Amino acid sequence: MTNINLQKTGRLLFLLFRLLCFTAGLAVIAGICYVVFLLNDDKGRCLSEDGGVWDEERQECRQDCLTWSRETGCVPITEENIDKKEKNAL
Repeated sequence: MTNINLQKTGRLLFLLFRLLCFTAGLAVIAGICYVVFLLNDDKGRCLSEDGGVWDEERQECRQDCLTWSRETGCVPITEENIDKKEKNAL
């Protein structure tokens, strides 16, 4: 009877070890993906961290634009344009 309990305990410990290794592997893969895809993404960094606007034509983050689109290009930051944006007129 003791031998059966030791086998069950050994299997349980082995499964827990496998689960721990699997979880650690996923964490490593997620960290690598984060570094490769998110930290090197200039457009995403511009929009989230810098608070700027991404200019597709110049491929740079611009702080002097309220918005940017292919049709209008850079819309400069002025009181009139800020009011229009708040009213969804841009």
